[in-house]
Amino acid sequence: MFLGEGAQVGYVAVQKWGRNVWHFADQRAELQKDSTLRLFNVTLGGKFSKTRVEASLAGEGSNAELKAIYFASG
Repeated sequence: MFLGEGAQVGYVAVQKWGRNVWHFADQRAELQKDSTLRLFNVTLGGKFSKTRVEASLAGEGSNAELKAIYFASG
């Protein structure tokens, strides 16, 4: 995801996996000057889940709030 100068983005991802699912994901963002990203991941179910989240604060005054909650069933 790329946030241009002054952008304000709220992003919520909700995944509900079957009992035997193995889940792997990468989420990346680059934030330019004075931009803000609020990202929240919700993962439900699955045997295993791993998400790598990365925010590059490339511009002055950029800000990222990265949060997640996981409830695995395996």
